[in-house]
Amino acid sequence: MSQYGMKVLLRGSITPHSALEYLTYIDLDFKAKVPLSRVSSWARSLHIAWPSCKAGQLDVARYLVEAGADKNKCTPNTNNTPMLIAARHGHIQLVKYLINADADMNRQNSTGETPLIVAAGAGHLGVIMLLIDAQAALELQTRKHETALWAASKNGHLDAVMALCEANCNINHLGRGKATPLYTASDQGHLEVVEALLNAKAGKDIPQKDGASPLFIAASQGHIGVVNVLLAAKCDPNVCKTKGWSPLHIACYNDRAQICMALTRAGCNVNIQTDMGCTPIYIAAQAGQESVIQAMIDEEGSGKDVDLNLAKEGGVTPLMIAAKKGHLRIIQALINKSGDSAHQIDMDSKMLGGSNAVHVAADNRKPDVLQLLITAGASAIGKSFATRKGHEKEKT
Repeated sequence: MSQYGMKVLLRGSITPHSALEYLTYIDLDFKAKVPLSRVSSWARSLHIAWPSCKAGQLDVARYLVEAGADKNKCTPNTNNTPMLIAARHGHIQLVKYLINADADMNRQNSTGETPLIVAAGAGHLGVIMLLIDAQAALELQTRKHETALWAASKNGHLDAVMALCEANCNINHLGRGKATPLYTASDQGHLEVVEALLNAKAGKDIPQKDGASPLFIAASQGHIGVVNVLLAAKCDPNVCKTKGWSPLHIACYNDRAQICMALTRAGCNVNIQTDMGCTPIYIAAQAGQESVIQAMIDEEGSGKDVDLNLAKEGGVTPLMIAAKKGHLRIIQALINKSGDSAHQIDMDSKMLGGSNAVHVAADNRKPDVLQLLITAGASAIGKSFATRKGHEKEKT
């Protein structure tokens, strides 16, 4: 320790950070150099055994505790206790010493974190086991409603999740957004954690606040492995979130062709409609997801069951919305599929107001689409085109 550092400790006229900076370099014969009675009150804080100490952190903690340092002294603003800091950084021996010294294992900091929660979030299994064995509170939660199991699940720490499940933590705790540990693990794509939670009998279809299930969020994020595991566990593929969106809807919207195939082969309703009447294939046609369209009409999946003519509110069909958007290749795929007698597409279906797909293409000035539709046999009769001044476009 420098001469200045010695003076800092003895005078006590320093900031907390200064004390931490100099005491980081304490060596094991510090107590022979400076009598404890002469160390300043800030230096006596157990926080000088911060996990950044490179040597002697346990010896320093023991030295100060024996001299009467406050084992539960909190840092300014954040209110972190020495045990929480040690737990966050995985210092097993220091946590063990503080437990034996009767430090508070359940003191929460300014955000509601406890030593167990931060250890779980960081995946420090040794610290977690120490705290569980010492009977730390398992269900305390942060201000964002995150428990230790929720934090471990979110961050993908499999061993921590298994240990907390074995300790009988609430496996279906509703955390941030009223999401369960299974939901947050599915959201992050932590396949092994998802499997562990399912093996521990987690609720498979518990939705979060907007109605999205673990399967829905996994499909949305494109986690095909998680989707397959959830489907194998018999999760309901037709559980919808708000506005009637199913896992298949969101997979179509986000261009997740593999997931669409997995969902259809698992027996989901391929013609399920949102509150506005949109089918999954309508969503794909609107978003221009060609690979999804091909997956949806693939006979090896459930393509034989897809209704290409099922319209949303106002009578707008997948063909019409594709015509409006100018998705030429999707229109071609739908027309090609229409060659199969089981998939006859009605190219002359009319929306409210009398427009069919040809009129929609003309109204939105899509000449390539217009030519393709007319060549395929769609009718251009019955409605004047948008070239006429004052034409009022139909809403699609």
